[in-house]
Amino acid sequence: PELLEGFANELKDAVNEDDDIKDEVYKLMRSGEDRKMACVQWNGTLTEEEMNKLRCLQMGSFNITTQFFKIGYWELEGEVLFDMVHPILSYLLQAYKPSLSPDLIET
Repeated sequence: PELLEGFANELKDAVNEDDDIKDEVYKLMRSGEDRKMACVQWNGTLTEEEMNKLRCLQMGSFNITTQFFKIGYWELEGEVLFDMVHPILSYLLQAYKPSLSPDLIET
């Protein structure tokens, strides 16, 4: 398990350190979005505190706190289509770290 965990961590680091790889993964996750799009645009009068609370809606982020992290979506002929992100992509983008503890492995 330690060797596997080491390889998995190296792969995750490589994905997160290479912008080209991130771009390709982003295309798989959210094909209808531009990863380098500007942050959420605020219309109206929000206080700084309110804006900070709403930053979780920032779609251009891989942060696991974003609302759209696990669901990809795009517009097609006036409709919005949704797809779930494959668990491997979530793992590579460091959304979670599975436990490799032998206590959790069934024999």
